[in-house]
Amino acid sequence: MAFLSPYYLIGLAALAVPILIHLLTRDRVRKVAFSTLRFFTQVSKKVLRRKKFREMLLLAMRAAACGLLALAFARPLLRAGGADDGRPQLATARVLLVDTSASMARAGVAVAARQAAEADVASLSAGADAAALITFADAPRVEVPLGQDFSDIRKKVGELAPGHGGTDIVEALRKADLALRGVSARHKEIVLISDLQRVGWRSFKGDWKLAADTRLTVRAVAPTSSAADLAIVEADYPASTALDGLPRTISVRIANFSTTERRDVAVTLTIGGRQIDLQKVHIRAGESVPVRFRHVFTTPGNNPGTVMIGLADAVAEDNVYYFNARVIPRIQVTVIGGRPAGLALVAAAEGSARVEVYDAAFFIEKALAPTADSPFAVKRAAAATVTPADLDGAKVAVLADVKEVPAGVVKALRDLLARGGGILFLPGPEVQADVFNRVFGRLAPCKLKGILRPPVKAGAAATGSALAQINFEHPVFEVFQHPHFGDLSIPRFRLYWEVTDSQLASVPARFDDGRPAVLEREVGGGVSMMLASPADLRWNNFPQRAVFLPYLHQTVRYLAVRSEKRTGYTVGDTLPVPEGAKVTDPRGEVHAAGALVAALPGFYVVGMKDSAETFQYAVNRDLAEADPSVLAADELVGAVQEPEGAIAEVLQAAGASDRDREKDDHGFWWYLVLAVTVLTVSELYVANKTLRH
Repeated sequence: MAFLSPYYLIGLAALAVPILIHLLTRDRVRKVAFSTLRFFTQVSKKVLRRKKFREMLLLAMRAAACGLLALAFARPLLRAGGADDGRPQLATARVLLVDTSASMARAGVAVAARQAAEADVASLSAGADAAALITFADAPRVEVPLGQDFSDIRKKVGELAPGHGGTDIVEALRKADLALRGVSARHKEIVLISDLQRVGWRSFKGDWKLAADTRLTVRAVAPTSSAADLAIVEADYPASTALDGLPRTISVRIANFSTTERRDVAVTLTIGGRQIDLQKVHIRAGESVPVRFRHVFTTPGNNPGTVMIGLADAVAEDNVYYFNARVIPRIQVTVIGGRPAGLALVAAAEGSARVEVYDAAFFIEKALAPTADSPFAVKRAAAATVTPADLDGAKVAVLADVKEVPAGVVKALRDLLARGGGILFLPGPEVQADVFNRVFGRLAPCKLKGILRPPVKAGAAATGSALAQINFEHPVFEVFQHPHFGDLSIPRFRLYWEVTDSQLASVPARFDDGRPAVLEREVGGGVSMMLASPADLRWNNFPQRAVFLPYLHQTVRYLAVRSEKRTGYTVGDTLPVPEGAKVTDPRGEVHAAGALVAALPGFYVVGMKDSAETFQYAVNRDLAEADPSVLAADELVGAVQEPEGAIAEVLQAAGASDRDREKDDHGFWWYLVLAVTVLTVSELYVANKTLRH
């Protein structure tokens, strides 16, 4: 309840007048005992009780009349919907939305943003307006909630400084809009102060607008001068690799956002604190160029490195990229074969010749570990005798022509996938489709249907199907884009499995008849893959071809590196920290275990309790922050604000509703006057019925 004339509430003190009169004029009764009246004692008590009740009633009626009269003069306004409903109590409710992303660190931008925010605060009227302060980068943060005390906002505005995060204008506007919903004010507005980077608008899908009674004002700020305008906008590196002596590629793309060509731009690769390579590039105005380095990683574990534009002692924050390539000393592989380990001699007639056929696991073992210095450590077991212990420490399991395994081994395979490892299925003649589907249905990328023999093509130089429709962008097949790695269309497959239930799997390679040859599906935290034909000479000649070894090595590496933890993050991401570990951030500050939000670019070192081994996270700024292209303020406002006609209709309807409610409320005081009249008449009636003595 509100009052148009609250000062008349002082009249409520009149409630005390009837009480004082009663106390000052009440009868002074003196008790006198008359023996002749003792028979009327009970009658007198009843009369006195009735008289006392009527006097109390009169006292209450007189006090209520005085109180209601004071309330009538105060002109009460009733609000049925609560304090925020009905007539607005605020003239203006404003949310200041200030960008503190990394791009705001450019020359003069942060100062201009602070000045704009201070001016908006100064334009508010104390007591009549309310304001809130929200800062945002990759996520919005309420610095000061909506209120009428502006001192905290002024203090926070004076302390504003750009951070290292990305930009998300859409989420910030949603947060500001939510802060104003339900607020009672004549004018509600959001003031956005930002450099309006277009990249901060990338999450907008066109399916959301501000509340119809909220207006958006944009104060765009721009740098006072252009910097070097060179930046790393893309990067790629081997997050995890094997210790195999092969060179790996670290690549970046450098953009020139200025209007002049840049020549002899130095780009430096540093790994483990040691400069590895330096290249110089020329970049035309408004263009970008890739820079690629090749390096053989020889240090097991962490290999922290940087790619920098310019010299190490004068590098801008968007001119350095941090990475950590984790090197696996040797990939532990468990090969499970359908038949007992060793040479399996099988007589097979091809014309008049007799051939020796090896079991499927034989070729897998020889291809992965031909010498002692192989990057793969292979443990072999037969399907009938394999135990869960054979999978301890394994990063990859290869099931070569395996129909089924014990239940405990199935659980161990499931655990292997859960910790990010991989399984490669190579079904062959020993496999029965129904048994395989029952045992491995939840682990394999698909189910088996039946064995197919492709028809012999007239005039074909070789019998059997070939691999076709290969996705050479897939990590397993990308090396075959280079001629010296071999031609995958050469192997011939005389028999292979037809698969089913492969809707959830991807197919990076097919046979030339269009049927899936290689299938892949994520299971738990790992990857399950299948080649629909085994390493068996009775089914194909794949093991005899030169491409078999690089294909198998690439597949096992791809499956193994998924077991390695992620090393690269962006500012604003949450870094996982194991229980009992501590993290040292780039400033040298130590943080306890738990979810840690990366606030700075650089290396975060995770140290395990009672262990000298460490793990490093490489954290970078959002590379898109380097792009100076901006969004037009009119385009932004038009995308999220309702048309002016719709806003006017909403405000007009709200004003009419306020006037109707005000009219009703203004008439309420007449009811109080009527109540005072009724009480006065009733008081006269009761007073006439009440004896004074």
